[in-house]
Amino acid sequence: MSRKYLMVRMRMKNTSLLLERPYWTRVWIIQELAVKGFLFRSTGDIICGTSSIRRIEFDVACSAILLTVQGNSARGTGSGFDVDEPLRSILSRGWPPGLAMIQTISSCNGPEKPTLTTLIEVSRRFEASNCRDKIFALLGLVCEQDRRLEPDYEQPVPTLLMNVVEFLVRSWGNLHILLGNRFEVNPDGPSWTPDLGSRLRGDTTLRVFNKTFKADNGQEPTVEIDRVLRTLSCKGVLLGATRRVIGPHVQGQKLADGADFDQEVTSGF
Repeated sequence: MSRKYLMVRMRMKNTSLLLERPYWTRVWIIQELAVKGFLFRSTGDIICGTSSIRRIEFDVACSAILLTVQGNSARGTGSGFDVDEPLRSILSRGWPPGLAMIQTISSCNGPEKPTLTTLIEVSRRFEASNCRDKIFALLGLVCEQDRRLEPDYEQPVPTLLMNVVEFLVRSWGNLHILLGNRFEVNPDGPSWTPDLGSRLRGDTTLRVFNKTFKADNGQEPTVEIDRVLRTLSCKGVLLGATRRVIGPHVQGQKLADGADFDQEVTSGF
């Protein structure tokens, strides 16, 4: 191995140790860092023991790592011997929470404030002593429309999650909060509520909020939530109407020559 290669490996190992520290796993740290901006708008320092780095330099370094990893992933990894840093370390050590934190903070500092649905999705992997914080700690970072959700720490968690789903469905007129909302079975509440208990893991979130994909043709869903039965029901969206079905012959009957068997139907989905 070349000396340069060994130096890169050593630097990446030290970087990984920093990005794996428990500090990066806490959901409240998202707000602490996000209010200080991101990349060239960021301020302050990151301090670890007696060492420190300017926040802007830290953000740039993490963004460069993310771009490098994504570029390597797009080209394919090939055999293990062909994988370069930093992807090699991430494949062997796992996705560091520090990078997950930077990804989350970047979503809070775009031209528009993110929705609560987006932040619940990207921050579900972080930890909190009170799982309600995984909702309420995000309210200071979301768009104005979602800040109307009132924090209430007295609600039982299953009730809180049902209320959050109903709030987002009514507020936005869509079912995005149900998309990829959990990784595991929820024994204590409805399966259609968000999973707040997932431990930090790789970047496996599902994103298909493509604005050009509109199977509903802009029609808002009709949703009913029964808190006693813990059910969510949604009226189907009409995709099309079949006006006439022709053939085949009805069993046991034979149509007269030249006659068509037709039936008027209307179908929905």
